[in-house]
Amino acid sequence: MSEVIDGQQRILTLLGFIAEEYIDENGAVTRSRNHGFALRSLRILRELEKRTFRELPEDQKERIFDFPLYIVEIDEAQNPNFDPIDLFIRLNDKPFPIREHSFEMWNSWVDVEVIRELRHLTNSKRSWFFLKRLNSPRDRDRMENEELVASLVYLEYLSTEEPNRKSLDVFQSAGRINTRLTNKAHLSSLLQHVTEHAEAKDAFLKAIRRTDGLMQKLQTVLLDRDQNKDQRDEYLRRELDRMLGQSRRVSNFKRSKQDFFFIWKILHGLSQEMVRNYRLNLKEACFEIFEFIKDVPEPWSRAGTGLEEFARRCDALREEYRVQERRMRLSDSLKKEMLEKQENKCGISGAPLFIGDDIEVDHVLPLALGGADNECNLQIAHKSENKKKGAKKMPKG
Repeated sequence: MSEVIDGQQRILTLLGFIAEEYIDENGAVTRSRNHGFALRSLRILRELEKRTFRELPEDQKERIFDFPLYIVEIDEAQNPNFDPIDLFIRLNDKPFPIREHSFEMWNSWVDVEVIRELRHLTNSKRSWFFLKRLNSPRDRDRMENEELVASLVYLEYLSTEEPNRKSLDVFQSAGRINTRLTNKAHLSSLLQHVTEHAEAKDAFLKAIRRTDGLMQKLQTVLLDRDQNKDQRDEYLRRELDRMLGQSRRVSNFKRSKQDFFFIWKILHGLSQEMVRNYRLNLKEACFEIFEFIKDVPEPWSRAGTGLEEFARRCDALREEYRVQERRMRLSDSLKKEMLEKQENKCGISGAPLFIGDDIEVDHVLPLALGGADNECNLQIAHKSENKKKGAKKMPKG
């Protein structure tokens, strides 16, 4: 059983003009009330005034038959809380139909759990992490925020599942750096694949959780002073606007999707530990990069080399706060030599320690906090003390 929410009058008008019969809701063959009517009071194509479909030139008839009609089917079983009146108002409140490759389109057919998790993540941060500020969770523009989050999840998914696929186009134009999704249609294709394949769905749900982590990292970077719980989100909103709105060219700042794509590009790959430990430095660096993005200064603007400089700055930030891989492997003789230099004391607790105890090689400044994987940053410690230390800074024993 199908119900037409919007567009029925338009369809019946077309059928009436071309003088075609149709099957009504009772299964009966019927005709439009104005079957075979002639065109009247035309504002354009006035040469067709008072003509019926049969009187049109053949090329005009073919253009009508070849014109595509887009049909959105919404499965009631997958959308138990769907409000047809809300959709009807949404369709008729603005002079354009539901956009292709939009959350409003995906919502009608993408896996229910995926849609639910995307909405949950969007709503959990909606007071400060948004494209459009909403008055309530049911605000009809909410889907633009949900579409933004879905796009960020898409970037996260590709970074692990399809790392060789280009996800963002970054380019210099009009004195600033811009970015956009390379192929938004691929996001729709991916959501269809995710809906049909359990393994892809599981990877996409993991990408949603990593996107939550991205938002947590941004929150850590923005929050640089004490804020009461009821003040925190408003402070985050203001600070995010302050970071994104650094442009002398635009007087009325409005958030855009590319602002958030740049946030992903800057913070993606940084560990939560590094962000927490160097949050103040990272905030200053993020503000500086966004200032560059919004108004590429001389001489890069004049030379057209702003894009290269932007890439260099992003690479430098990632390198400075990169977590090094653990590659150092010490021989037994070198462990013994280091322990002797430590006067047979645990590098963490200072307790007596000997070859034969459960010993481990510890990074004085943990790798997760930017420590180097070299001999100067190593010490011998008891295994249990090293476990307790984890990724924390502690002085040598």
